[in-house]
Amino acid sequence: MLALVFILALAACGGSTVSSSAPSSAPASQAPASSAPASEAPKAVNWAKTIEIYVPASAGGGTDVIARTLSDYVSKNCDSNLVIVNNTDGGGVVALETVRTAKPDGSKLMVYHTSLFIKHATGKYKEDPVAGFTPISVGEYTGNKCSTLVVRSELGINDLAGFIERAKAEPGKLLMGVEMGGGTEFLSKTFLGAAEIDCKIVEAGSDTDKLTALVGGNIDAAFVGEKAASQYVEAGKCVAVAVTSMTEKGERGQVLLDVPSFIEQGVNFTWGSNVLVLGPKDMDPDLVEYIHELFEAAAAADEVNEVLGPMGNEMRMTSVEKGQQIFEEECAKYVSLIS
Repeated sequence: MLALVFILALAACGGSTVSSSAPSSAPASQAPASSAPASEAPKAVNWAKTIEIYVPASAGGGTDVIARTLSDYVSKNCDSNLVIVNNTDGGGVVALETVRTAKPDGSKLMVYHTSLFIKHATGKYKEDPVAGFTPISVGEYTGNKCSTLVVRSELGINDLAGFIERAKAEPGKLLMGVEMGGGTEFLSKTFLGAAEIDCKIVEAGSDTDKLTALVGGNIDAAFVGEKAASQYVEAGKCVAVAVTSMTEKGERGQVLLDVPSFIEQGVNFTWGSNVLVLGPKDMDPDLVEYIHELFEAAAAADEVNEVLGPMGNEMRMTSVEKGQQIFEEECAKYVSLIS
């Protein structure tokens, strides 16, 4: 009899556990035992409570602001907490490897840009991005996300034609500051080839470092972000001679409205970039879609664009499928340009 009572007690506990998943007051039509086919039921997605977002760039720069602004919005709209990790060790390679070799559970992700392909194409990063990463979201800028070629005021150069003329008259003498292994190195070399001129490429660091070196007379020219350049141009500390365009239409920038593009000034030179939200390879497709939808909503949010808009960084995320296609095509393009 005691054994029978014990068995009945266990049965009663088991029944209580099952029924607790639905309120006792719910009508029969709302009961969990839905008649919908099992294939239509939403799939459970488990994302870690704490997510590390690696940024291979210094805090305070454009890439960092984009990563933080998007991640803050995502954190407020899901059950996970996204934490930014700035890591520039090895020119960003340490951050890249940390994410590439992470568990495919989405606990370590990365926000970066086209420099990933440049690092790979130039041999600074040996691993194949297409084979090593899962593109979760690819952001396309809605405006002309441009870079500005600025020159030292003391040179007395006021436009692109004047810069090209000086460079041809003194080949290899003008110093062009870049961040070696980064986007500005590739950008500068591409421009020099398009303009058929020769300048000496030297290490100058980030945009802030390049502008400081320019004002100090340590370099003669550099490509920097339009927003960063505007403060120095307006103060008369340097001269902006041209801005890049993302297409051959020759669009101007969104800040330095009076500065003509390279295309307008007769140099067939365009430059584009995308924002990349990446995870390690072999992530669960349902998890990828879930994270993508969060970042897609972030990119479209007014509160996000109030921050990114003035910097010219407004964007829209493509679909996961299109993002994968863009990721592969961009990687192949930069490899072919180097080879």
